[in-house]
Amino acid sequence: MSPFSFQIITQQLQLTHDNIPLIRLTTHIPQAPLGHGMARRFNRYYQAQRRGYVHYATHQLLPIAVALWVAEPTQIIRPFTATLSCEITYQSPTYVSLYTQSQDNLPPSPTVQRRGDTWDLHSRFPVPITTFLPQKHRYKAPLATLALTQIRQQETQGVALYHPNIGKSLLKRRLNPHHFYLTPEGLRFFYPMYAIAPAVEQVPSFLYPIEWCVQGE
Repeated sequence: MSPFSFQIITQQLQLTHDNIPLIRLTTHIPQAPLGHGMARRFNRYYQAQRRGYVHYATHQLLPIAVALWVAEPTQIIRPFTATLSCEITYQSPTYVSLYTQSQDNLPPSPTVQRRGDTWDLHSRFPVPITTFLPQKHRYKAPLATLALTQIRQQETQGVALYHPNIGKSLLKRRLNPHHFYLTPEGLRFFYPMYAIAPAVEQVPSFLYPIEWCVQGE
């Protein structure tokens, strides 16, 4: 069990126009206990992420909702929703890994965005993906190959749908080294919505297995 424990702090806002609620905004962010050495940096990091999402919802999403309401006010029966959620995916005495994900249901189509972070509890900073990979350089090609293998397996099983003619070059080109988080089974790296698959797949992720005992965890 990790000595690093925290709460998930939930806050709700109503974004309005002429006192009419058009968006119900909910945020869930992690908060470390103040007694932990990394609490100040950790908490400020996610508080800033929350403020950024509130700003985005207020200045990007609310004008869309207002335009829809002005055009057809009777069509908006209840407020739209915009949510910033948080999931802790791995904890150990050395690392805490999690992802935050934003999602809204405004037209023309829902938008899902994910961000992963893995914190080293000793250095008190997030660590890069190469911390957990045998190759510190040119690691994109092996991960792209692994993703393509899992894509072919999913397509054969009929459990997922990807863009036609998807190949290793596209997976390598669109691989972002910041898009990962840890799980008990290993490292999961993911691609943004629409990057390699239609919207129904939201944020596709792939598993790079890791034997945690080998890593000294």
